[in-house]
Amino acid sequence: MSSVRNLFGVLALTLFVSVLSITSFAQDGQQGEQQTQQQDQQSTDNTPPNYQIRHHAIKVLDLQKQEGSNFKLFKKKCSPDDDDGKIESIAGSPPLVVDDGGTPGCNGWEINITFDGDLTPGEHDYEIPLFDINYGIGENIQLKFEVPILSQNGPDGSLRGLGNSEFGIKWRFYDNEQKNRSFAVYPQVEFNNPGSNSVQRGLVESGTEIKLLNIFNNQIGTIHGADLNMTTNFSYNVVQQSTNPDTISGGVGLAIPIFNKVAIMGETAFERDVKVNPETARKDSLVVVNVGFIRPVTNHFQIYGSVGRSARTDTDGNFHTYFVTGIRVIVPPKVKKSK
Repeated sequence: MSSVRNLFGVLALTLFVSVLSITSFAQDGQQGEQQTQQQDQQSTDNTPPNYQIRHHAIKVLDLQKQEGSNFKLFKKKCSPDDDDGKIESIAGSPPLVVDDGGTPGCNGWEINITFDGDLTPGEHDYEIPLFDINYGIGENIQLKFEVPILSQNGPDGSLRGLGNSEFGIKWRFYDNEQKNRSFAVYPQVEFNNPGSNSVQRGLVESGTEIKLLNIFNNQIGTIHGADLNMTTNFSYNVVQQSTNPDTISGGVGLAIPIFNKVAIMGETAFERDVKVNPETARKDSLVVVNVGFIRPVTNHFQIYGSVGRSARTDTDGNFHTYFVTGIRVIVPPKVKKSK
């Protein structure tokens, strides 16, 4: 019963955060509507009445189709990829911990193959690699599936095996392209793989984790003509079928392009137990600082990497050092451009 109550509480919290975000963003839609009305008024001052009525009706239909609001339940129209040769500078995963609100686009694919490590004086843990597969439904929804191959090297020897799988659905329901501002929700489920013995071998912990992630992207300024973008995350994570407590996690990341071909980024991310962990008799917490980059090699191929360190010691008194390196394959949607 406590897990059910926690889940309903988390859903209520997520709804509350979304409502607050909608309230704060609603002014953008109102301003855009007022500007449209002013333009319509100016254009109809010297126009015959019958034409004014027809023009207004057509304008209303156009607004309902595409320009009436920045809030989108489902944007199914597939538009061609407008690649201007510049890299998008949005702090996100990979190579960072924080996730961004971007999606692969209508019927597009994004495949990340990542090699990363968590290093402490007595133990080295690796994902060799992590397969992260993403598919775009419409232009604002993304399906994700990922699974890693784990390698642990410690005082008791080495272990290798399959890690937990994770499935997620990202929905970017607010998108203001003029101000480079968006809001998305990204629920994810991490679970033990059926038939795998990784739990028995100690590679992964038993149980299922439900992550209710909220993502906010915003351009906060420019530096020498380059956009400085910020990514903010907050998530409540419900742990089921495990003795571990629920956690809250989040972070803030910044990114900026340099030379139009490389994006550099940095972040501070955290995770903290909601209740006292019975295994450690304390509320465990982790704070991580990372810096990274993304560089396109071709229009459909990118490389990325990051390095970082924990800002405080763990329960064993050790600092953690992190590294990430990988490749990204982008398969854009095949859309015919209108002549």
